[in-house]
Formats: sequence, structure tokens, C-alpha cells
Amino acid sequence: MKTSLSQKRFTIHIFDYLDEIKKSENNIVLFGSVGNGKTYILNKLCGKSYLTADDGYSCTRNIQYDFSLKYDMVIIDFPGLNAVQDILGHIKTQKTALSTIPIRMICFIIKYSIRNDDFERELGQMLHIFDKYTNNITIIISKSEDITNKRKEEIEFLFKNKFGIGNVIFTTLKTNGYDLCEQLNNLKNKMNNIKQIIVKTRDLAKTVPSLYNKDMAKEKEIFEDKFYDALDKFKEEIKKASDPNLKRALYFAFKDYKDKLLEEYTNTIRNKKIDGKEPDIDSVISEVLMFDNNIFNEFNEFRKSIESQIEIESTSYNKEYNRFKKCPHCGIIWFKIIGCNEVVCGNRTTIEDKIIGKYKEYDVRYENNKVIISSKTIRNKIKRKGDEFISLTEEEKIENLKREKEGKIAIKPLGCGRKLNWKKMEDCTEEVISKLKEICIDDYYSSLLDISENFNQEATISTSQSLP
Repeated sequence: MKTSLSQKRFTIHIFDYLDEIKKSENNIVLFGSVGNGKTYILNKLCGKSYLTADDGYSCTRNIQYDFSLKYDMVIIDFPGLNAVQDILGHIKTQKTALSTIPIRMICFIIKYSIRNDDFERELGQMLHIFDKYTNNITIIISKSEDITNKRKEEIEFLFKNKFGIGNVIFTTLKTNGYDLCEQLNNLKNKMNNIKQIIVKTRDLAKTVPSLYNKDMAKEKEIFEDKFYDALDKFKEEIKKASDPNLKRALYFAFKDYKDKLLEEYTNTIRNKKIDGKEPDIDSVISEVLMFDNNIFNEFNEFRKSIESQIEIESTSYNKEYNRFKKCPHCGIIWFKIIGCNEVVCGNRTTIEDKIIGKYKEYDVRYENNKVIISSKTIRNKIKRKGDEFISLTEEEKIENLKREKEGKIAIKPLGCGRKLNWKKMEDCTEEVISKLKEICIDDYYSSLLDISENFNQEATISTSQSLP
């Protein structure tokens, strides 16, 4: 039986030879939309015949690579942007590879067009991901058989003056692989190696296309209206609030509402039939990514407008406690909320975090299209007990007894158990806060991963139930 293009797999993948790739100083990556000719360029440069396609389905399902015909360059072919299958898999694979291997040159493969708008749209999409690395970018215009010298000059002028990219190569079906290697090598020698490219999942997600019809567009519009209506109401309340702790409470309440709205939208489209059929996981993930990206910018502006008023703040303790500090022996980072300066790495408190923070004096909810604010009194009942500091909770101790009977590995407390002086430990507060903001704002897609897992579980159950 003949295998379809989308089912075929290659045998050489970058993750199988990661150590070899890491040692190379001449790694060149190929990026571009599905059907623009990335794999064709790989074949030209390396004298190979990997499968290519122009039907809108990415044949490159993993990151594949090979060695150039000349100059020992490693040519790395990434899955196409705008792919409509295995969306989360594409994003995860791309980000992992970019953050793991050193890269000398990033090649944007763009199909020739008579319209400058097409170039600007495609280039702008990729620069969202690589805007910090323009000095390492080369644009390869594929399928440019009918181009004139005047048109070449126009395109080069556009890329140089509007985007600051002066490295442009034009290719056709007759382009010689050795000549193309020569051109890349000359450009590559003017570039410094990037040891690690930092990219955000959110920027990669911006390349995801919509797979739904007009009915789905209406659903998205309804949910976007809900979001913007709630945002306006929360902004009004923040303007009226004089207490900064109320503003913090309003921010967290709106953040909770946004998360719930995203979950509600996800469930809505999961249960919506398209042309009488249940939506597949890629369709759901694609649509959720687009919706989340649509509202993200507005939410991020809202966050930044009150950011200075919602930093971590302690109400019961001095500023010395309100820090993240690192154990000099094992490197684990701790946040201290109570106790003297003599501490033990690994001892935790039974006190719940929810009693820390003045904004908890306010209960803020969004119900029936209204922001409901009520104040509440929180009494600080922290008392020093002999067993207040612990390494394992009672629940964890019980769980360990169960694990022991079942032959499983016991839960071990974090930390090395050494005695330390809190004031003398290394302060890493700014580093931690910066990382938390990066994770929470720019790179957080756990809800989408949950969608994927739920779909896979449901598919497994459905398959097992259908067996005789």
C-alpha cells in the first residue's frame, strides 16, 4: 500500500545526533512556511533527495539535517511554519532545538512573489521569533525563475531599508548546489556564532493558522467581547481604587477571570461540531492559541499598567524576609516567611501562603458581568509551635508508608539539611522574579498541554471500548 506524504518519516533526525551537532561551529537553520521550499534547499545544499511537497502539509515532521557539499556546514531543516498537523509538537520541537544547539546562520526561505506585501507578511512573521538576531539572518528567495534584475534590486532594497537585512540569495530549479554552498559560506564567515537562541513559545504560536469556518469565527467574537467587556469594568474599578492592595486584588481577580474564560472557550470549541464532525485536537489547539494570542496583548498592557503596585509584598515581616535566597551547598532557592535567621535547608512551615499579602483583605469576583468587591478581615493567627518547621508534612509521611508497602520510591524532602544563616545566604530575588514573569506571561501553555492529554486519553478509551 502506498504511504501518504503526511505519514512518511525520515530516518535522520537532529535529536539522534545532538552531541555531534553541538560541536559544529557552522550550523545553518532553514525556516519558512510550509511549501516555500526549505527541504528543496536542503537537498540542493547537501546533494540529497529528501521528500518535498507543495500541498500545504509539512513533510518535515521532525528536525532533519545533513552536511553541505562544501565547507562542512550543517544544514538543519525545521518543520514548516503554518503547519496544520501536530501543532504543539512542531512548536515544542522547534523551541527545544533552537535553545540547545549553537547556530551560525538563520535562513528564511520565502517563495518569490510579485507582491511586496507577501514578502513583508512572511518576513514579519519570522522576525517575531528572531528579531534579536538580524545580524545572523539570510533570506533565500525560492522559485524565482521569472524574476528580473530590476525586481531583484527592488526586493533587496525592501529588505535592507525596512527590515535591516542585507543578505539575500535568489534560487531557481536550476540553481547549482555547489554555487549555493559558496554563497552561504561567504555570508556565514561574516557572522558570529550564537551559542543559544532564546525564543518564546508565544512567538512560535503566532505562526499557527486558523482551521475553522465562519461559525467558529462567530464563537471567537463572542468570547472576545466577554473579555474586553470585563477588562473595561476592571479598569474602571482600578481607577477608583485608592488602596494599592485593592488594585492588586483586582488584578489577580481579572487574571483568574481570563484563565477561566480561556478554559470555557476551549470547552466550547471542543464540543462544537464542524460539518457534522467532532473537531480534532490540532483544530482545537490552533483555535485556542489564536484566541489566547488575540487577548494577550491587551491583558499584558493591563498587567504592566499596575505592575509596580502588585510586586511581592509582605505584611507581617520585615523586608529581610521578603527575599529569595539560595543555599550555598545544594543550590535550592527558598522564600522565608517566618522564623529567626538560623535556618535549616529543607525545613518548611505549616503556615499557608494565603494569609500573606494585604490584597487578601479584599474579595473580588466577576459575576453577572459585574465586578463585585467585598472587604474581609484576616486575623494573623501565626503562633510559634514546636513542630512548626518540618521537612515532610503529615500527609507526605502517610504517603511514604503507602509507597513503602507498594515498593515505590519514597518522597524525599528538598534541601540538604545543613544549618544556615539567612542573612549570609546569596540573594537571588531579582533573578527569580524575572524568571517567574517570563514563565507566567510569555511562555505558559499548560492548559493547551492539558487539552492534548485529555484528547489522547479520550481517544485511548474510545479505541479500547470499540475492540471486540
